[in-house]
Parts: sequence; C-alpha cells; structure tokens
Amino acid sequence: MIYLRILRLTALLLLLAKIASAQTGKATPFAFTSLPPSPQAAEMGRYGGLPLNLSTGAPNYSVPLYNQDIGNNIKLDMSLNYHTNGIKVKDLAGIVGLGWSFFGSGVITRIVNDDPDELSTDLAGPLTRSTPAERNIQWYEDNPLKRVLYYGNAEFYDVQPDLFSYNFFGHTGQFFLDSTQAYIIDHEGIKIEMDFWANAPWNFKVTDEYGNQFFFGSNTATEWSTIQNVATDYTGHHDQWNPSSTHRTAWFLNKFVTPTHDTVTYEYEPFGYTTINETTNSQISRQVVGTDGLPPGPDPCECAEPTIISKQIRNAHSYELSKVKVNNTTEITLDHIGNLDLTGTHLISKMKVKDLLTGQIINEINFNYLFPTYSKRPLLQKLAKCDASGGQCEEFNFEYISPELIPKRTDVQNEDYYGYFNLGAFGQREVNCPSSVIGLLSKITYPTGGHDLINYGCAQSTDLVPVKNRYTGTYRIGYGTSDHSPVEYTSEWVVPTGAFDLVLYGTATWHAPAGFDPTVNMHQIFIDVYNKRTHQNLVVGTLFRIQAGAFDTLAVPSYFYQIGDTLVLKLTSCGDQVEGEAQLAYYKNVMTSVTTYYGAGRVDRVATFDPVSQRSTIKRYKYEYNNQPGVSSGVSLNPIVNEMSYYYKNRCDFSTTVQKFRTCLYNMRSNYSQYDLYSYMPSSYLYKSVLEYEGDNGENGMTEHLFDIRIPQRAFSVYTNNLGIPSNFNDYFECPYSLYGGKISEEYATNYYQKISSGFTPVLKERKWFSEKSILRKRIGYGVQVLDNGNPGWADQQFDIKGDVKQFTFQSSWTTLDSATSTSILDDGSSYVIRKNYQYGNIQHGAPTSIRTNQGDGTEELAIMLYPHDYLPDNDFVSAMQNNHVNRYPIEQLIYINKGAGYQLADGSFTEYKTEMPTIGKKRFKLNLQNTIPQASFKISNRSLGSDLFAYTKSLPSKDSRYIQFDQNTKFDQYFKPTETVNSEGSKSSYIWGYYGKYLFAKTENATLDEVAYTSFEDYQQKGNWQYDPPMNYGIVMDSYAPTGRYVYNLAAGTAITRSNLDPNQKYVVSFFYQGSVFPTVTGQVSSNAYNGTNTYSRYEAIVGNTSNVSISFIGGDTKIDEIKIYPVTSSMETFCYDPNFGVISECKENGEIFHYTYDSKGRMTYKKDRRYNILNKIDYTVQGAQ
Repeated sequence: MIYLRILRLTALLLLLAKIASAQTGKATPFAFTSLPPSPQAAEMGRYGGLPLNLSTGAPNYSVPLYNQDIGNNIKLDMSLNYHTNGIKVKDLAGIVGLGWSFFGSGVITRIVNDDPDELSTDLAGPLTRSTPAERNIQWYEDNPLKRVLYYGNAEFYDVQPDLFSYNFFGHTGQFFLDSTQAYIIDHEGIKIEMDFWANAPWNFKVTDEYGNQFFFGSNTATEWSTIQNVATDYTGHHDQWNPSSTHRTAWFLNKFVTPTHDTVTYEYEPFGYTTINETTNSQISRQVVGTDGLPPGPDPCECAEPTIISKQIRNAHSYELSKVKVNNTTEITLDHIGNLDLTGTHLISKMKVKDLLTGQIINEINFNYLFPTYSKRPLLQKLAKCDASGGQCEEFNFEYISPELIPKRTDVQNEDYYGYFNLGAFGQREVNCPSSVIGLLSKITYPTGGHDLINYGCAQSTDLVPVKNRYTGTYRIGYGTSDHSPVEYTSEWVVPTGAFDLVLYGTATWHAPAGFDPTVNMHQIFIDVYNKRTHQNLVVGTLFRIQAGAFDTLAVPSYFYQIGDTLVLKLTSCGDQVEGEAQLAYYKNVMTSVTTYYGAGRVDRVATFDPVSQRSTIKRYKYEYNNQPGVSSGVSLNPIVNEMSYYYKNRCDFSTTVQKFRTCLYNMRSNYSQYDLYSYMPSSYLYKSVLEYEGDNGENGMTEHLFDIRIPQRAFSVYTNNLGIPSNFNDYFECPYSLYGGKISEEYATNYYQKISSGFTPVLKERKWFSEKSILRKRIGYGVQVLDNGNPGWADQQFDIKGDVKQFTFQSSWTTLDSATSTSILDDGSSYVIRKNYQYGNIQHGAPTSIRTNQGDGTEELAIMLYPHDYLPDNDFVSAMQNNHVNRYPIEQLIYINKGAGYQLADGSFTEYKTEMPTIGKKRFKLNLQNTIPQASFKISNRSLGSDLFAYTKSLPSKDSRYIQFDQNTKFDQYFKPTETVNSEGSKSSYIWGYYGKYLFAKTENATLDEVAYTSFEDYQQKGNWQYDPPMNYGIVMDSYAPTGRYVYNLAAGTAITRSNLDPNQKYVVSFFYQGSVFPTVTGQVSSNAYNGTNTYSRYEAIVGNTSNVSISFIGGDTKIDEIKIYPVTSSMETFCYDPNFGVISECKENGEIFHYTYDSKGRMTYKKDRRYNILNKIDYTVQGAQ
C-alpha cells in the first residue's frame, strides 16, 4: 500500500454566541442563541463548510487505515486526517487527539439557532407561509414584532433557521430546512428525507445520485446537547436564559444500503461530558443620555458601573463509533481509552479488522498518545499497523512543536483575539506568532524510515492598501510693513492627479515685545485661493482673516477645483510684527504595505527525506502574488470586535403608578475570543494566491494557485430600535459567520512554471470559470438584541428592541463549472490551447449533458451524455431510475467530431437498465460505424430526428436504428450479478460469483448457467451448481498445497458430489484435482484421463454424456478434492480464487494451467508461481520518498 500524503483542508464553522448585555434588571443576550454540536461530532463533519485547498495555509495529512470496495460507486475508506492551523486554548480533542480527525462513517451536524427547526413553529399562526410580509420584518409594528422575535405570548416563534452540515463518503456540504424540505446550499444531486418521530429507526435518509441510501440518527446514534446560559451583573444578580435547553446537535450514520442490498452497519457506544465557558464584559466608560421626563428629586436609578460575567454550561450526550460490519463478511471494532484532559471523553486505542468468513483477524492498528505533563491534552504519538499475526507492524510516528508548552483548556487568560495561545500575555489579546504554532504537527516518520519535517510561519497578510497621506501643495511666508500697509505674496500650484481634500492653512506668528497687544493697529493676515480656470476666489464676502498670534484652517470644497487646475495661493500680511504663513495642502492615497496577523500558523516549508537516496526534497510555500512579491491578499473570515457601545433603558419606579426611564450609554470591553464565536474554525484567513515552490528557491519548478474567495453577505438592518436612541449609536452586533453556508473558496487557476536563470517561465496554465445557474430557495433569518424589564408572557412586560433587527439569508443555489482552458507554452514560445465548455441540461442529475473540447489544431470534439431525467417517464427502466433516484448512470453517450464542416457522429452507446434493479445494466447497444455520419441523420434517443444538439424538447426514450450490436445480461443471481449474457451474434457466456457476489469465480464461454458448475471450496456458501453434503463447511479444510486457492474438500468414502438436470444429449467435460491412491468414479463417463497435477494432487478429466446427472465419488476411502468443473465440450471455462482482503490468489486458465499469487502485509503482490508452486516471478519493492 502506498501511503498518500494529502494536503487538504477542512473545517466546520460553529457558533457559541454568549456575549451578555448589562442592565439594572435582567441581562439578556443577543437573540442569536446558538447551540453547536460537540467537538467529536464536529471533527467528523469538519469538511462541511470550509474549502479543501491551500487557501487556508493549513497542513493536511491523511493516513489510510482500511478500505474496501462496497460496490455501486461506494468505497469504505477509513483514515486519519490532520488539518488545523493551530491548537486553540479552548479546543477539545476529538477521538484521535488534538488536530486529528477520524473518518470511517458519516455524520450530519447541526447548529441550533434559536429553536430547533424540526420542532419550532417557525412563523406559524397568526402568520402563515402564504403571508406576503412573512419575511419582511419592517412591515410589523411593535406588538407583532414582539410576538415574532420573542416569547411574549404563549407560542414561541423561531426566526433563525438552523444550519446543518454533512460529511459522508465523499459528500460534504450544508443545508437548511424550509417548509419541512431540505435545501442544500451548494446544490448537489442528493436527496434528503427526514423523520423526527421519537422512535424512528432513522432521522435523516440521504439518497445519493446512484441510488445508495444512507441512514443517520436513531435512539442509539443521535447526539443531544444541553446548554444553560447564566449571566451575573455588577450587583451579583444571576439571570438564566434558555435554561437547560436540550436539543439534537448531531446524527451519526447508522447504516447504508446499496440498491443491490450491500449493507454496512455502524454501532456506537454512549459517552458524555460537561464543559463550562465564561466571558466577561467590563466597563470602559458610561454616561446618561436620556431621562424620559424624570421628576426632580433623588435619582433612584443612577447608571451604575457594570461588570457582566456570562457563563455557558454545556452537557453533551453523544456517541462514539465502536463497530462496523460490512455485509456480515468483515467486522471492524474500535477500542477506546479515557481522555485525561476531559472526564467522560475517550480516544481510540485499537482498531481490529476481522474476516467473518474465516474468523481471522486481518490486521490490527494500535494508537498511542502523548499526554503532556502540564496540559494533559492528548496528542497522537504513534500509529502501529500490524498484520494478522501481530509480527509485522508498520509504525507512523508523530512529533509536535513544544508539546510541554501547550496550555490547559482553562488558560483563557492566555489566548489571543482568535483563540490561539499567546504565551502568557496575561489578559492581553494580541497575537503572538511563535506561541500560536505550539502544539502543531512538526514531523511525521513513515514506516519506511522516511520522514516529513514541517515548518510554520505566522498566519498573516501583507496587503498594499491605500493610506491617506498629507502633502504640501504650495507655501508662502512674509511680513507686513510698519505702517500696516498690506503686503501680498502669491504662489501658483497645479492640482496633481489623485489629489483630494484640499485644505488652506494660515498662521499669524506674533513677534512683538511682551505686553504689546496684537489687536492694536490690526496686526493680522489674510489668505485666499484663486482658480485661474474659473476666475473665482475661494473666499467670497467675509475675508479669511487670522489675527496675530492665531492659527486657522479652511477646507477647500471639491467643486472649487479639478485635477489640473492652476491655483494661486494669496497671503496678505499687515504689520511688521506679524509673520504671515499660508499653506495649501492636499491629501493623496499612497499604496502602502500593511501586515496583519491572525493568530494561527501556516505551512511555510516541508522537507521530505528519502531513506533510499538519503536526500531530502523541499516544498516551500509563499502566500503572495507571483507578480507582486511580498504582497498577499485574501479575506479575513471574522473581524475582531471586542469593544462595543451598549444602551440600557433603565426603569425608575417612583410609585406603583409612575414609571420613568433613564437611558444610559455604556462603552464595554469583552474578553471573548474568536473561539467563542467560531469554535471549530481551522483558519482565520483565506489567501487568494499561494505559490508552491519545488525546492527552497523553486529550482525544480513552481506552481501558482489562485483562489476565488467568496464571503457571503453579512447581516443588514431591517428594523431600527424603538428606544429613541440614534441609529448610529445602536449596539454593535454582527450576524455570526456560522449563520452562513456554502463554498467560500474555489481554486480557479493553476499555473506551472520552470526555473530559468532570469526567474520563472510558464509551461502550463489552467483556468476554470464557474457560474450560478439558478437559485433554488432562500431562507431569511432575523436576530435582535433586546431589553426585557418584565415577566415574559405577562401583561406588565416591558419589551424594548435596543439594537437594530438584523437579517441574514441562507441560499440554496446551483453553481457549475462552465468552462476550462489548458494552455501549454511550447519551446518556441507559442501556445497550444485546449478549451472545454460544459452545458448542464438538467438540475435533477446535475451532471454535464454536453462537453465541447476545442483542440489547439481547430478540431472540436463534442460529447453528449443523457441521464434518466433527460427523458420523459416511460413506465419502464427510465421511470424506475427516476423513481429510485438513480440519476447518474448514463443511458446514451455520443461522440461528435467537428473539423470545420459541421458535427459528424463518430461513436455512441445506449444502455437499458433492469427495471426491478435500475442500477444494473441489462442491455448495452454499441454503434459500429465504419465512417462518421452527419449529425442531422442520427436520432438522439431523447428527441426527435433532426433536433438541435443543444436546445430540444425531451421525449420518451427511442434509440436510432443503427444500434444493432449489443451485449445483454439475461440472468442474474441473488446479488444482481449477471450470470448469463448473450450478444447480438448469439454468443453466450455464463458466470459464477462468490463472496456475496463480490468476486467472479468462473467464466464460461459458449454455455448457459444451467450447463455448468464450478467450486474450489473457497466460499462455503457458494457451491457453484454442485450438490454435496454436509450443507455448510464441515468438509472444507485448509491446505497449504491446495491446487487452487487455500481450501479443499474432504470427500468422505461412499459420498458423492453431484450435478443434476443436465442435457443427456450433450457431452460435458468434468475435471478436478484429488489427493490419494483411490481412483475416482464419475457417472456417465465416456472417456477419461488422469494427469500429474500439483505437488501432492492428481488432475482428473473425463468426458461424460447420455446422462442428466453426474456424480463424483471415491469408493475406497476419504479423499481430498478441489477445483471441480463441468461444462459442455464445446465451451471453455476459466476460474479464479481470491483472498477477499487482497484479491486474486490463483487462476486456472482454459487449458488447465494454474498460476498462484502471493501478497505481502501491505497487499502488494510479491510472487507469481506455477501449479507446483515454482516461482515464476518475484517482485521486490524499493520505496522512493518518505512513504
């Protein structure tokens, strides 16, 4: 097995919105009340929201553990994945340690925003979904708004849709619910169904585009989280909001089933834990801004100094994977140990793979962890993959940066704004680059002795940003005269390109002796500006006069000048004791390099050591533009805001009947970090350009990766507070990023360069274009920060909206790859361009229905693919495929060529599928064209003859008459494997399958299944049309010298192996191997031959006829027998034996020649041997590179 090192990113954006307000009554939080899944569930679903590419700068390694092909485009791949930019102070480790994720099943996670969507009334009565104003909150007056946004009446309204994320078997994405339907944010061809009844066997059923069904959740596979928020204000008053709210936050995959009934089941063990998270809001300043007509007298509700402590207590009741079963043939079990960092959580300690057919352990994988002395936070230290005997183990070893310096999860005083460690900067939130990478993976040592060394830099961006700089345009200075006659000084200046915000400055410096009054005899100056183009003075009417000893400025209006105007600066000084100074200044934006830090690490260099060559190869990463060295540009996902202004309208009770309000403005500082709002986000910044150097200086080439970063629109105000507070002073709060979904980073260009003496020259450029085809559904949500001074639901409730109502949107849209180009730069400097254009005819399957490829020589190739939903229902196989969500199996495929004279058909095929099992091909037609034919003369199967290639009206399936050649599957076994085929020429073939239909045991040409039989006793449940006793595996024994495979049958004396219902008018070949001196008896035998077989076995072959029943027996004693065949003499049979975990271990050719194959513990073939086990070929493996 080759161990792949995969750099890819994942992540899941989650929310813990816990910033409380301060007031003299209750402390009420933002109405974005969100409940995320547990870290263990989030680790499994980590790829739901963020990109899997280099734009994050995160290292991403994958270690394969076990894989098995299930069938119908499904593979069970179990692996470990490392994908993080840093260890955050509050991070909870998953089941394989900090930074690592275990992938082996699947999960749907959910961030509960406000109320869970499967239970809430959404906007039910008094509103209905047909209410036009349902999604427009401006329509409401104060009372209806109360009912919608808060629990002011008996029924609670949920106006914040939940965000669901999924990750299973290559499918990752996000969706939301609306009107009980699931809408995928970045649409793909899966169908999501729901059942939330208490005892339902599943809560989500997902059907992929091939008809495979995945079942999530049940009473033993659903995570529940309980969360309680408590705020303590400056008086020690406690307030709880959403007390003990318990909701479902994750649904684990409990089973998946293919249309052919291949089944994989998952079993889980329960576990639970408790965490406490705390943030503090303290006062910077406060002031009274409104009194609401308070009567005179003592102030009963002075604005007091607040300190608000928000505490969130979370109890997670979750499940961890313990067992996986594949078709009852393979069992994978997981053992766990306790996690010393958090009571109640566990880590995988051992993984075993067992062959249920043989009862043998195939391999065993052991996990060892490092628990640093101070923090006790687990780090995966070693992974040992051992073979069945436990003798040969392959070890992966992992090292980390300064593990003993990793902080405890409770060291919240030492986290930066983004939640990363800043090395003891107590209470300070600034980023400390060296400490933010503590705990990151720094070295991987592979089983071969090779290793990777990973070096990190600080996650940062260096951008060229416009900085407003002040410049002097022109300047004059001068004195007046002793007789105070005015003296004028002038200077001309041309307004330069880019100038703006012109300002006129004047200073009258007083130089007279002390005690001399500058106002006597008018010691002063006058300044002005004259525009020679417009012949206008800046100062009109009242003169711009500055008294001696004073300074003043005057802004020059933008309408007064244009770029290129000549302006005359005028200074007039009066008096010899005053020194006049006039200056005309302007501002201009200058592109300045600005570096910002984001509190995480990014991979800068990877050195891969090859133990064979004893050399290292280097990969170096620069996060900058190729044409702008040193400049990196991207997008910060979440801006840091920890100082906010809060208004509180405090109630002042003067009597039982008089209530007035005092409005206080507080400027508060919160100690929350980005972790509190975006708990499991792996990156704070996404880069638009990453340069990947092969070698420290790119001596072996360089690849430029360019990314399109698309951050969804933030929330915007749709309703202003009703406290009478100026809108520009409303409380700051932003719709958290976790309330958005969808793909936010896409690599749109990849350019390859080679190193030359003068730098880099391009050799290949690849470019992609994407577009949004359609918007399927929008779901609008609202959030508001409120003040509650009374009892919710009671008549005396005082309810005020103290911040703007914010609106955010979930959008389900279909985005596709429209075109791609590949430009090769040839040695002579010319370019060879290949262009591909994709057309999508049907969102129901989402696959391209045509691909046009334009070669550099002018030739165009057009591929047309038609799928079930490209046809009208036919009440046959097309309808069956549509009804069973089998959307991605093509029915017709065509290839056209256009060399400038129009499209000519070159090739094509048409496939009919089995109606009762629409994933199984029943009949495949193939065009046999000697020459290309004009497009207009060929009937495409979903439209009328002569229809356009790209625009047409779909019809019932009807193929062209030129489809004559075909291959047809006429019979199938119980696992829907074809057992008989026939072609258009009448040739027949038959097939015998084993191991639940996974492997082909025998292939016979020119015979039906009723005419053949075969077994080598490898699969005791598959007798291959033979009859023998005992019915199970009693007589099957392992033999190291078995003629084929590993097992033989011990046929007891006097018993027989038989084949009945044969055609007595036909002759058959019967052949087998046997061990012993007793000669076999074969009924109906016409002739026979005995041959030297393998080392201890003889081969017997007979011709039988004139009988409908054939039996094989040994009269004189028990005899071992193997590789038993029967087939017509006019036919030929080829057979195979397998190890289900490796592949073919022997094959018997039509001529009886046998070959054996052996494998090492990695599943690699090592020997090919003949029938006597003599070595024919030996294969040695020398690993090149670290893996």
